[in-house]
Amino acid sequence: MKHAPWLWSLLAFAFSLHCDAARKQVATAEERADVVKWASEEPGHAAERFLPGVGYPAVVRRCLEGDRKSFRHLFVLSYHTDAAASDLQAGILAIVLKQVGDDFFAAQLAKVPKIARKASIDLLRYELEQIPTPYGIDLKCYPRMMRLLKRSNHSMERTATRACAHALRRYNFFASAHARSRWSSLVLLSLDFAACLHV
Repeated sequence: MKHAPWLWSLLAFAFSLHCDAARKQVATAEERADVVKWASEEPGHAAERFLPGVGYPAVVRRCLEGDRKSFRHLFVLSYHTDAAASDLQAGILAIVLKQVGDDFFAAQLAKVPKIARKASIDLLRYELEQIPTPYGIDLKCYPRMMRLLKRSNHSMERTATRACAHALRRYNFFASAHARSRWSSLVLLSLDFAACLHV
């Protein structure tokens, strides 16, 4: 007995949905408790300085529950963290991603200003590029976020390449024009390349 081609397409689609549902990850109770605790530490202190009146542990708890309004504070704080606060914020972002899922997380990230989006993506990349991937996160379950991380990484590489090319042009200009001694040109070049490494 022959079946219509659309029937096979429908079955394949249903099977793919079943696989996606089976692959969806959710943060464990312990991970959810950890991120709320981390939010009261260094990231919480940063929130007190840069987001006055915002209780950051409550923000993280609401994000874990899927509250769309709270994601703005979550992502904006990424721009204001450094050192230990950045390490903990990266972990918070990763576990919130695991809890709410790829599509929802990416949709909320798209709504915030570019500077907050970039800071959050950079922190997530730092966290998820570790080997093995922390918190049992299966990167295949997060195709939208992986595309964002990859695209952002290529952009960073292009920026660094442009900065280093600019440093070489500056050195060649000063060396050929004899505007400075060769020694000071070498010092300038080394400073420019040091800056390249931090782009």
